[in-house]
Amino acid sequence: MFRFFLAVLLPALAGPGAFARPLDVLFVGNSYVYVNNLPEVFRQVAAGAAQEAPRVVSHASGGQTLAGHGQDAALLKKLEAPYDVVILQEQSQLPALAETDRTARQQFLEACTGLAGYIHQRQPATRIILFQTWARHRQAWRQAPGAGALGANPEEMQARLHRWYAEAARQCGAEVAPVGDLWRDNYRRAQPLMLHASDGSHPAMAGTYLAALVLVSVVYAIPPTTHDDGSLPPETARQLRALVQAHPGLGAGK
Repeated sequence: MFRFFLAVLLPALAGPGAFARPLDVLFVGNSYVYVNNLPEVFRQVAAGAAQEAPRVVSHASGGQTLAGHGQDAALLKKLEAPYDVVILQEQSQLPALAETDRTARQQFLEACTGLAGYIHQRQPATRIILFQTWARHRQAWRQAPGAGALGANPEEMQARLHRWYAEAARQCGAEVAPVGDLWRDNYRRAQPLMLHASDGSHPAMAGTYLAALVLVSVVYAIPPTTHDDGSLPPETARQLRALVQAHPGLGAGK
């Protein structure tokens, strides 16, 4: 149902210079990756950033955890190929549950270190980037009985996601793309953009675009600019780029 997004040209980033060759990038995750086809949006945003368009491959299935991916023979075979960058996205609740649930914590951390070890055994130079996801929309705490296990509210859930993705990165020698932190920054504004889809979990197109901006900024170490090709409402695109520019470690804040 999201195929029509493949042809959408998105507002782009522009960087100071391109890599010498296209990067080979592998996304590993679940529906947060394949809804709106984030890998293709990432490719288009990178190509619009004065970079050679990366060669992007995706391995994503609904609700899958990194532990589950680590047992997936098809993914392990795929990881035999050389990639410049592997982007790992954990199931959206597990790192938040890690705060209070020892089993969830162990599963998340061991899955990250296991996959990172498997990758680096074969390709020591591959960069591993953890795709830090976002908190549920505030409506989830009113509508879903089990949301309290994720924290008292979206701010607490995001603080947990931030903490445990950082710990996982420390343990497995990875970098963190702070996508969820940028979503939090948006929702702290007086007039936030709606980044969630109607289920309060998955991304709307603006949320996918923001995720792509953050990931391209981390992968290529380039800030967003004011370039806009009109694929999103210009003001929406401008606000999303401004969020990235203002965030410490990204864009103008780097």
